[in-house]
Amino acid sequence: MSILAMRTKDAAKLLNSKVKDLESKLKGRIFRIGKEKMVSVFTLAEILNTTPKELLDLLEDFYLGELIEKVEKDELFEFKEALKFYRKKKL
Repeated sequence: MSILAMRTKDAAKLLNSKVKDLESKLKGRIFRIGKEKMVSVFTLAEILNTTPKELLDLLEDFYLGELIEKVEKDELFEFKEALKFYRKKKL
């Protein structure tokens, strides 16, 4: 199942905007889930003049890119080296 809303701070980051600016522009279209302020992907798609599906595809790429950046500098091992490394760490 796809996400249908995102935190306003993530939406602002995606739009290269400040959270307060985005929230003031979307006044009345922000809602809360628990303590988090959220905005609908339908609202964001409207702002960006795109479809929700295209926006969800963009979000998927955006978050995948962030995950890749987190592990980009990690060491890579061949199987035997990895096994040795793993066994050292476990002890």
